[in-house]
Amino acid sequence: MNKSLSDQVKLGFVDDKYDAYENLPSSVTFVRKQDKMVLKVRKIVWDVYNFIAWFTLFVILIASIFVWVNLDAFSNTLSSTLYILSFIALAIVIISVQILFRKEKLVIKKHKIVNTHKYMLFSTKHNEMMKKDIEAIEVTENPLTGRYYVSIISDNNTITFGAKMAIKDLQWIKKFLIHEIIR
Repeated sequence: MNKSLSDQVKLGFVDDKYDAYENLPSSVTFVRKQDKMVLKVRKIVWDVYNFIAWFTLFVILIASIFVWVNLDAFSNTLSSTLYILSFIALAIVIISVQILFRKEKLVIKKHKIVNTHKYMLFSTKHNEMMKKDIEAIEVTENPLTGRYYVSIISDNNTITFGAKMAIKDLQWIKKFLIHEIIR
């Protein structure tokens, strides 16, 4: 349609169905600050892919510990290479744990939406989009995993939020975002 979400609401193509008195889903945290609103996923949702990743990290960690404990058993030339490889493996484990404990956060400012990822020790800005450029907000299915997420769509950008959440919670987020964008 190539029209902003606000224009679509004015033309009657999209309805603002947000109810301010509807209960906030238990999987979502909402905070209103002075110049912005923050929508966060409350908890980390574990699935089969997370357990496979944890198992792989466990195997890498055990192999690294085995190399460190038995470093004397290896020849001098091979031991330095294994020592370096085990430190690289440890770095991979630390980075992967950070990624596995990542939480998503949407920061809704006056003129834009910013998608950030909150890790254990820091946050990163992942993506941002101006409100006037947003053309659609949809609950989308990932056909590979069968999981759903909210897609915030513009002509040249897409922000995804809430992967692994329940569809009911994602539909609430969709209604909330439409309401906040057209205000």
